[in-house]
Amino acid sequence: MKRILLVLLLLLYNIVIGECADYSQQQTWVNGENITHTKLNIDIAGIINTINDLDADNIASTAAIPYSKLNLTGNIVNSDIGASAAIANTKLANPYSYFCISLSSDGQYTASLDPLRTFQMPFAATLVEVSVCARDIDTSSGNETYTIDLEEAGTSVLSSAISLTADNTPVVGTISDSAIADNAKMEVVLTLGGTTPTIDDITVLITYKVAHIN
Repeated sequence: MKRILLVLLLLLYNIVIGECADYSQQQTWVNGENITHTKLNIDIAGIINTINDLDADNIASTAAIPYSKLNLTGNIVNSDIGASAAIANTKLANPYSYFCISLSSDGQYTASLDPLRTFQMPFAATLVEVSVCARDIDTSSGNETYTIDLEEAGTSVLSSAISLTADNTPVVGTISDSAIADNAKMEVVLTLGGTTPTIDDITVLITYKVAHIN
């Protein structure tokens, strides 16, 4: 019985020393010494305390620890993420890419144009903002009007056409339909009104966002 207990004790000792943590010897055994419950309790208590005090320094770099056993106390930063990590789009802080389309119509316009510019969407996207600016507009008669609309497949995506009333002053429109379809035909519509409407060098800036694809 004594030999069995001694073997078990040495086995536990070697497991803790070799694999887990730094174990401090609790007492010295001599040849022929009787094994008592008091001394066994001292050594076993030392092993238990060592196991309970395990920390990152005691874990081998090759250890396969289940995620459910981890207690993460801080934020994960870029350096913590492997180059080959497959991160779901929903886990990203900002899961979108933004891009802009700038349409410049240089020159002078004295009549309405429908369309002023036309393009096709390369993929589905969410419309974020539409802004318009003109270098110069004529307001000499006092009744001139200048509006620009953005249409998807012939239907406006704005609550109302954007009205320009001053030179070099960007105006942002109000979006009524932000879901733009893939391959949608987009058109910029220029509408002029009044006695002698004249507008020069028009710029339309359209901003979209699109979700990252995993």
